[in-house]
Amino acid sequence: MSGNGDKVFIEDIQEGHEVEAAFLVGDLRLGQTRNGKPFAALQLKDRTGRIEARVWDGAESFFQSVKNGDVALIRGGAESFQGRVQLKVLKYRVLSPEEVNLDDFRAASARDPDEMLDDLLDAAGRLTDPHLAGLMEDVLLDPDIGPAFKRAPAAKRFHHAYSGGLLEHTLTLVRAAEAISRIYPGLNRDLLVAGAIVHDLGKILEFDQGLSGDYTDEGRLVGHIVLGVGMIERKLAERPDFPPRLALLLKHMILSHHGEYEMGSPKRPKVLEALVLHNLDDLDAKINGIGGFIERHADEETGWTDFNRLMGRFFYRHDLPSAEIEPAPAAPAAHKPRPRRAEPSERPDPNQLSLIVE
Repeated sequence: MSGNGDKVFIEDIQEGHEVEAAFLVGDLRLGQTRNGKPFAALQLKDRTGRIEARVWDGAESFFQSVKNGDVALIRGGAESFQGRVQLKVLKYRVLSPEEVNLDDFRAASARDPDEMLDDLLDAAGRLTDPHLAGLMEDVLLDPDIGPAFKRAPAAKRFHHAYSGGLLEHTLTLVRAAEAISRIYPGLNRDLLVAGAIVHDLGKILEFDQGLSGDYTDEGRLVGHIVLGVGMIERKLAERPDFPPRLALLLKHMILSHHGEYEMGSPKRPKVLEALVLHNLDDLDAKINGIGGFIERHADEETGWTDFNRLMGRFFYRHDLPSAEIEPAPAAPAAHKPRPRRAEPSERPDPNQLSLIVE
């Protein structure tokens, strides 16, 4: 096996196809059939998706030669198993880093990450509270945070699970937070927008930003919520004049954004802005995740998808046109960008930070 000719992507593989292409190996494990014959089960991945694969002949040798995170040139046949296409591996060769085109394996946001980060910095500049504006700029301009933010996914599988996905998800939440603050003027806009900017910050440490996209040790043992609070606390330590109550509320925004204990949230939302952030976060994740599922799995003739186990239902793809995107209204004059590290001219009135009681 010396090459794979025209690149074959997973989204193009159909039952009956003979395939020879490079794939990223993941979820590799060794099992046994009922009669005791070993087999290797694995997932093969590229930037278009993933496919289950099995090695029946030479399974133990395969398991010893190939490891998770390797890119291997695979030759095999696509078969149907329990209604899904699965690849039967016949031959393989682990590729060296020099033979691998990383762009074939890393799905990426359609938006330019530099532009998205600039848009987030613009949103930080529109904050009227100088403490929050300065803190957000400190975070986004940090040389250890900004570049990682541009590469990180927002999740491993369900939503925005691609390079730049975290930035795309965060920017969507910021825009939603700005928009909903115009509809509900009782919200503290600055707290809501700042919470949206940093709510998932810990994900730059939670996920390996290499080809595997797997959880890091920190991600598995601590998790992005606690990691994110730690990152903010380190930045707050550099700003001794930051109002303690405002810092407390911002950390609560991070700690409560998953909404419920059973969803991994250390705290449930106890301020109105945190409740709004949780619901915006949940909405954007579902729109991206379920929207992608519908596009990938809807039948061309019926419009119905496969059964979605996570949501416990089938979905239907209609033929109505999608909404046309209108330009966002200009920011009010009071929300013009402020200079970096502006000195506070007026501390926010604590009574303007809306509270709800659990």
